[in-house]
Amino acid sequence: MSDRVVVMSEGRIEQIGAPAEVYEEPVNLYVARFVGETNILDGRVQERENGHVAAVVEGAPCALATKRDLAPGTPVKVILRPEDLWLEREQPAGERQLWLPGTVEETVYKGTTYDIAVTLDIGKRVVATEFFNEDAEKIAFFAGERVYVSWIQGWEVVLPDGG
Repeated sequence: MSDRVVVMSEGRIEQIGAPAEVYEEPVNLYVARFVGETNILDGRVQERENGHVAAVVEGAPCALATKRDLAPGTPVKVILRPEDLWLEREQPAGERQLWLPGTVEETVYKGTTYDIAVTLDIGKRVVATEFFNEDAEKIAFFAGERVYVSWIQGWEVVLPDGG
């Protein structure tokens, strides 16, 4: 495994860095899509506050962690890897975090993980990866089940739309 990778597009360097850095902190949408599977949500910055931005993501209010200086009104893309997402059968009560409702389309068992494709009520398709744990109450999700999708706060990458 290389300790440094270069992602290029049409002969132009898009990003250079350690594999984990390029995967977890892509500098633009091209790199995010090129390196691994990704989910992309649409948002718009409302205001900036202490290393976070208050935003509307897929129509719902949400706090996003970012070091980028994004002005109010800026359209953004919220990049989430499948392992960043988690699913619940019921929306947790009393949490301030964003939960997007949807329906499981398919579940693919991969031994130690499940890949779960969900079509959100807004029409967007996302894929979540859950680790298999035979002792867990929710061993698997099945096609047709209603779920709520969220993510581990702070693991999102926020990029300007088009950047």
